[in-house]
Amino acid sequence: MEINSLPIELLEKIIKSASEVDLYSHSHRKEFRMYKHLTILGTVCGKYIQKLKMDEARLWPICIVKILRACPNIQELSMASYHYYDERGDVRDLLSNISHLLPNLQKLDIRFSQDYFDKNNSIEKLIESNKNLQITATRRCKKNNNYIEHYQDRKWLDCRICKTGRYSE
Repeated sequence: MEINSLPIELLEKIIKSASEVDLYSHSHRKEFRMYKHLTILGTVCGKYIQKLKMDEARLWPICIVKILRACPNIQELSMASYHYYDERGDVRDLLSNISHLLPNLQKLDIRFSQDYFDKNNSIEKLIESNKNLQITATRRCKKNNNYIEHYQDRKWLDCRICKTGRYSE
């Protein structure tokens, strides 16, 4: 059967599934297999990926940079709950690399990844330098470090303690 003879609904499903990739798995083997596949020289399938979810990924930052280099047409990137505590494979400023490697990026979700990404105010710098980018992020509350503030709709929302006014200085 030729691809042109497929029903339109089936073609749309094939194209949609090819352009969205979710690397989440409980065993984290899926993300390493995808990393190996995308970084093979001569592989071009990464250029078709437009939406990439790497929530709770355990990849080294240098591996993430290599994946993003192989997928330059990503428009939506999610790295929610990304934590990396080791020194090996670290990248000096992964957030600035993301904005340079993905020129078509429209949405970035880095919620609950503030322990890794908010070194040297990196999240604030990204927000200031990319006004057209829709960013969803979190950071530690400036008044009470035990609580989280959320960034959405181009503004920081108070943590739940600051909202209620129960915080005493």
